[in-house]
Amino acid sequence: METSPSTNASARIMATFLIVAGVAHFANPTFFDDIVPPWLPPSERFWTYASGVAELAVGIGLLSRRTRSRAAWAAFFLFLAVYPANLYMAWDWRDKAVADQLVAYGRLPLQFVMFWWAIKLAKASALPVASDILGFQERKQPVVAALAANARSLYATEWCGWVGHDAAIEPDHAGLE
Repeated sequence: METSPSTNASARIMATFLIVAGVAHFANPTFFDDIVPPWLPPSERFWTYASGVAELAVGIGLLSRRTRSRAAWAAFFLFLAVYPANLYMAWDWRDKAVADQLVAYGRLPLQFVMFWWAIKLAKASALPVASDILGFQERKQPVVAALAANARSLYATEWCGWVGHDAAIEPDHAGLE
C-alpha cells in the first residue's frame, strides 16, 4: 500500500518538529527543566532527557513508512504525556510578561492540534492487516451467508434423505399403511 505524498510530507514535517524539539531538550535542558512539574519524581532533568529521547525516537520512527503508523501513535501518547508540563507552564508563567503568558496559554490548545495530527497521520499510514490483504474483509458477509445457506441445504438434504430412506425401506415406521 502506497502512502500519499501529503501523508509523506506530513510525516516529514512532524518528524522534523520532533527531532528539533528532542535535540533542544539536550541543547538547552534548563528551559525544559523549568516547565516540568516539580512534584514528578525523580527530577526535572530526568524528565527533560526522557522526553527528549522519546521525541528523537518518535521523530526517527516517523521517517520510515514501515514504522510510521506506530510512531504516529507513539507521538499521540507522547503529546498526551507532556501535556501536564504545558499545564504547569501555563500556571507557573501566570505572573510573567503578557507575551510569555500568551506563549504558555497558546501551547494548551496547540496540543490538541498535535493530538489530532498524530492520530490522522497514524490512520493514514496504517498498513493493511492480513485479512485485508487476502480480501476477507470484503468477502466476509457473502462467505458467512454462503456458509449459512450451505449448512441449511446440507441439513435439509440429510434430513430429507433420512426420511426418504426410512420411508422407502420401512413404510410401516413412516405411518403410511
